[in-house]
Amino acid sequence: MRSFFLVFFIGFSFCQAQTVGLFQNDTASYNGYTLFAPAAFYDTYLIDNCGKEINTWTSTYLPGLSAYILPDGDLLRTGRVNSSFFSGGGSGGILERYDWDGNLEWSYQMSDSLIHQHHDIEPLPNGNILVLTWERFLRNQALAAGRDTSRIQNEIWLTAIFEIQPIGSTGANIVWEWHAMDHLIQENTPLAANFGIVSDHPEKINFNYYHPQMGGIVNPDFMHSNGIDYNPEKDQILISSRNFSELWIIDHSTSTQEAAGSSGGKYGKGGDLLYRFGNPAAYNRGTTNDQVFFAQHDGKWIQNGYPGFPGITLFNNTPTQTSSAVLSFTPPEDSAGYYTSPGNQAYGPATADWSFQSTDIFSANVSGAQRLPNGNTLVCSGRGGKFFEYDLQKNLVWAYRSPVDFNGPVNQGSTPLQATVFRAERYGEGYSAFAGRNLSPGSPIENNPDNYTCTTYPNIGLDEDEKIEIRFLNPIQDFWQIEFSKPLTGNWVLYDLSGKIIDQGRFEKNMQIARQVFNGQAGIYFLHIDSPKLTSTIKLLKF
Repeated sequence: MRSFFLVFFIGFSFCQAQTVGLFQNDTASYNGYTLFAPAAFYDTYLIDNCGKEINTWTSTYLPGLSAYILPDGDLLRTGRVNSSFFSGGGSGGILERYDWDGNLEWSYQMSDSLIHQHHDIEPLPNGNILVLTWERFLRNQALAAGRDTSRIQNEIWLTAIFEIQPIGSTGANIVWEWHAMDHLIQENTPLAANFGIVSDHPEKINFNYYHPQMGGIVNPDFMHSNGIDYNPEKDQILISSRNFSELWIIDHSTSTQEAAGSSGGKYGKGGDLLYRFGNPAAYNRGTTNDQVFFAQHDGKWIQNGYPGFPGITLFNNTPTQTSSAVLSFTPPEDSAGYYTSPGNQAYGPATADWSFQSTDIFSANVSGAQRLPNGNTLVCSGRGGKFFEYDLQKNLVWAYRSPVDFNGPVNQGSTPLQATVFRAERYGEGYSAFAGRNLSPGSPIENNPDNYTCTTYPNIGLDEDEKIEIRFLNPIQDFWQIEFSKPLTGNWVLYDLSGKIIDQGRFEKNMQIARQVFNGQAGIYFLHIDSPKLTSTIKLLKF
């Protein structure tokens, strides 16, 4: 009944079988504007929740692959340039900035014989840009660093990150950098400086790790990092490595010199990994049976104030060969805000905060997930150019399919031959980029669109009316207690530092939960709250 109601609600009047464009728009969707850049075409599109065109930017380069709308309304995107040295999936090479009217304001190429931008970039609050690149090393350099001779042919590419400051219309200064080559560990070459026991150094990257499902053993794109995100509150960088099936977090508060070593910075570890999660076998603290992520994309922090904060969302591409998953999880931290050391075990957490798995969203590569302010999650199933929005109860509330292939928009009723979209981003109607702009919707992007009526519903009062505050006391002694600003119904689970469940329960329309801690030892505990209107993990200190 729900699906019938939603289709009727949109008011489609079909003159042919629908193949592209808007399929569903429920009142429960988060109203805003969705940005996407079809991988096989030169245009970047902004649409409203009715699937109608708000703005379009045209480049002379295909995407390489990400795009963002900046707070001032400019479009920041990457483009794909030809390279004689790099030709892997996700190849880019140039950054571009366009104003709202489509005028090119700035471009900067990051592609030569040693480095090449790929997949993703991340705009920073200070106006600088973090750029994800491949860094090329020849066979003799890799062997000297301990690479197994059976796992390299002529060269290998490692991840490097550059923070650049745009200058003028075609220039940039590099103001900070991080290189994975500086943070390797290997058990193959005793005379190399990075020789050591992999399992003793989870803060290092195993230079000879190989997962048989992640490409050829001599594939030069060793790590295949496919996403980067920044946390301004922690001053940390999140990296998604597809070939390791892991997310890595590094410290951005370091100087470039400190980022090349293992000390310094706010967290005292230099450029070593502060935290990693997804595949313990990558650092020899588990097997394939312990693997959680499978070729994942788009790891990013949930923003402060959004349901699920301070967790991380991601698109888990291949947990099975026919389904993909979207999930959120919260990295364990100690009382000082440092990620909890796992001792001789694998990094936690033991369970996800929220997850949704389906054949409907399956995509073996690309794709993404974004937690929205109202708790919904926008999912980009990238291989087919399909966008879905689910609420916290996993109900589908919005659905759209990109109508663009390598020749541009297709006719309604036709299926795009190449519909891949790397990622979709939803921006709220109150985003500063839209202030003073003409946001009158045009026509749907597809040619010969169906006639349909559709209404967008403003998120009036969302920030105030929907926000639920949690109050609690720390440290705790013999009991813990939390209070909600509004009555909630849901479940709670109390974990210890290792991820073991200590206690759990359910609450019905409560504004307060109090519970005795039985036989609790002094230490750190995590209380996970899961309700239709709020998902949160609280750190409790017991003395």
